[in-house]
Amino acid sequence: SLSILIMGLSSGTLSTAIEQGSILAANHETGAVKNSPVDWVLMPFFKGALKVINLVESFSPIDSLSTGRSITWGQLGLAVSQIVFLLGGIFAVFGIVAFTRRELAAVQSNS
Repeated sequence: SLSILIMGLSSGTLSTAIEQGSILAANHETGAVKNSPVDWVLMPFFKGALKVINLVESFSPIDSLSTGRSITWGQLGLAVSQIVFLLGGIFAVFGIVAFTRRELAAVQSNS
C-alpha cells in the first residue's frame, strides 16, 4: 500500500523523467541528457505506471459535487469499471501469481 501511495505522489517526478527520456538529470548548461543502461528497463515501467496513475486521477467526482453538479451514471460506471475492475483485477492477478503454491503457514512437528 505504501509503494502505491509513493508512486501516486511521485507522478510529477515520473512525468519529468519521461519527458527528459532518462532517469538521470539533464545537464542544465547544455541541456544534454545522458542515457544509462537502467533507462532501458525503467522508462517503459515509468510510462506504464504513469498511465495507470493518470487513469485513476482522471476521475474526480469531488470537483463536480463541490460545485453542485451531478454525476451521470455513465461516469460512475466508467469509473467503477476502470478503477475497481481493471486496477483491482491487476492487483488480484498479481496476488494470485505471487501466492500460488506458497505455503503460508508451515506445519512444524515437535518430534
